[in-house]
Amino acid sequence: MRGEVAGRGNGTATIHPDVPVRVKARGSWVITYTAGERGIEVGGSVRLEIPNGFSMPQLHYPELPGHTSATCSNPRVKLQLTLDWPAGRRAYVTRWGRHVYIKVLDERLAPGETITITYGNVHRFAFVGAEAPILADLVEFTVATDTDGQRRAPFSGYYLLPESPRLRIINGSARTLRVLVPSQAEVGKPVEVSVVAEDESGNVATDFQGEISWSSPDETAILPPMTSFVGNQQGIHRPEKGITFLTPGEKRIRVEGPNGLVGESPPLEVGDTARELKIYWGDLHGHTALSDGFGTPEDYYQYAREVAGLDFAAISDHAQYMSDEDWEHIKDVGRRFYQPGRFVTILGYEFSHNPVKPPYYGDKCVYYPELEGPLLRETDMWHEEYVDLPSLGEQFKAHGALMVIHAHAHGVTSYYDPHLTRLYEIHSIWGSSEYPGNPRPVLSFHRQDASQDCAQAALAKGFRVGFTGSSDCHMGRPGYTRWLARVPAYRNGLVAVLASALTRKEVFGALWDRRCYATTGEKILLDFTLEGHQMGEELTLPPGQKKIRARVKVTGTGDLGPLTIVKNGRDFYTYQGLGPTASFEWVDQEIGGPSYYYLRVTQKDGATAWSSPIWVDQSSFSQDC
Repeated sequence: MRGEVAGRGNGTATIHPDVPVRVKARGSWVITYTAGERGIEVGGSVRLEIPNGFSMPQLHYPELPGHTSATCSNPRVKLQLTLDWPAGRRAYVTRWGRHVYIKVLDERLAPGETITITYGNVHRFAFVGAEAPILADLVEFTVATDTDGQRRAPFSGYYLLPESPRLRIINGSARTLRVLVPSQAEVGKPVEVSVVAEDESGNVATDFQGEISWSSPDETAILPPMTSFVGNQQGIHRPEKGITFLTPGEKRIRVEGPNGLVGESPPLEVGDTARELKIYWGDLHGHTALSDGFGTPEDYYQYAREVAGLDFAAISDHAQYMSDEDWEHIKDVGRRFYQPGRFVTILGYEFSHNPVKPPYYGDKCVYYPELEGPLLRETDMWHEEYVDLPSLGEQFKAHGALMVIHAHAHGVTSYYDPHLTRLYEIHSIWGSSEYPGNPRPVLSFHRQDASQDCAQAALAKGFRVGFTGSSDCHMGRPGYTRWLARVPAYRNGLVAVLASALTRKEVFGALWDRRCYATTGEKILLDFTLEGHQMGEELTLPPGQKKIRARVKVTGTGDLGPLTIVKNGRDFYTYQGLGPTASFEWVDQEIGGPSYYYLRVTQKDGATAWSSPIWVDQSSFSQDC
């Protein structure tokens, strides 16, 4: 658990079998703990953490997956197994239901004596075992001890072993090919393209090999020749010369590989000249092992850039878990992975103000314009006392910070500063929060009902916030995941910015100006303007003007359904899409007062995109209108 420290002389642990296991495979594993020089006193205990994604451990039903039992090499030592958190300790537990506690009773466990824990028992003549995760990774069966039962260790009362057993989860066979392309290109200029081989769970099929061929409905496109996917490419292939289109328009690229594997790119818009504002895709919200996630910051950015095909990303680990050294490490990794024109890193973290009693400020993500800025914690690891969020607002603003509302806890609309609170995360793997009862309701969080803490409620209160989508990924898969730490959830969101260049200054500037839109993970191309003003702008009309014209252009990743202009929280106008592309104009004949407008795009497959709102200011109107 994050915040714990390793002990000395508190034992060792091994796992058997320790050979790599395929994703979703069933197995039975034996973790053997050997007591160190301190032994385990009566009343002390050993804690085993089952990694995320494995079957949940359980103690009572041998015929069901995840059954866990333990024996001791000293028959006079009695063991008591529980799954409950020991009482009397106020720690922020990030692995609910994944800890097995083995308490020592009757006689002390002496140095060198062992406790053998079997996870995934064999029941009679049927092999039940436990199921491995769907995500390929190196996982740790973390072992920790409370040797005297006094819970003296910082944070949780348990000291980690110096080393815990690890197990390699490996990918399955390739089942599909995914094509990564930029969203826009220019006639006659090569486009960089890559292909990722994936297994059925979305892992990179690192051992995939075979020839792939390229095709496009555009017969004038200059495509790579048939190329070979070789083993040393680790499941990702990028042809040297890319693809060149000789005519403008909406394009798609298709690849075919062995055994019927196919893949098609999201839409790509090709223009005669370079666009002033280009679409870049990112994920601003995800966690690593520096807080309550998995993997290193290096792994995080590598996945975002090479596998998810993102243009920008941010690590937003929880402030209360991170040390000052962790914060400096995130800054350093951000500097190393920043490649202007290819990949942008943004410095940020999550500020979670969720005390036992109000006031609640919920979860907010804070980002800085450069790779410098303070780590201002809302509380410490013990959650003894929370810092009042408004008291930190001036410090955030002094560093040019930008705050994004993350909607899945109480207090979503409790704090707003127009010079800091600029964006609202309308979709993540927790679900969508546009309005109560929307098609992807936010998953419950510690029995909290956040259904009323939605984007339209924030807008109704006068919050001028644009919309973003991100993942809130805890499993090291930013930009491309359905996995919420313990269980599968919704597909992650994405945020698209309209920026003149792929640099940190331009991407951050687009986010600050709310020149961005959100999707449920698909790279839908969206253009929405009012009187020529971009999404996120505040529009001032001359006195007497009562009409306003909207222009819409959408290119979907699938066939489009309804395209709805929302005005002041109401579905005001709907255009029915046919096929994957649509464009239309619409005039609001009677504005009727201060208003905001945004576009909601729904595809027939359920994928959704939301433009940031455009506001028509109250100062636009006079009594002479």
